[in-house]
Amino acid sequence: MPWMQSWLDMLREASSKGRRFARIRVVTLPLTDYSRFGVWCARFTNGAGEDIRYLPRDKAEAAGLPNHDY
Repeated sequence: MPWMQSWLDMLREASSKGRRFARIRVVTLPLTDYSRFGVWCARFTNGAGEDIRYLPRDKAEAAGLPNHDY
């Protein structure tokens, strides 16, 4: 994954200094190919200090949350 290495390095460095990176990804089930790719990438970014979580779109709507990533 050389194309993602600079992002991972930045996450590790910033996280080590106490900076926080967090996202909620609102997804439609079943996952699209694009969303599955995002889940695959998240295992690397989460390992480098980012906190990405996934929320099914219907649960976001039921809770009155935005219908988009945040």
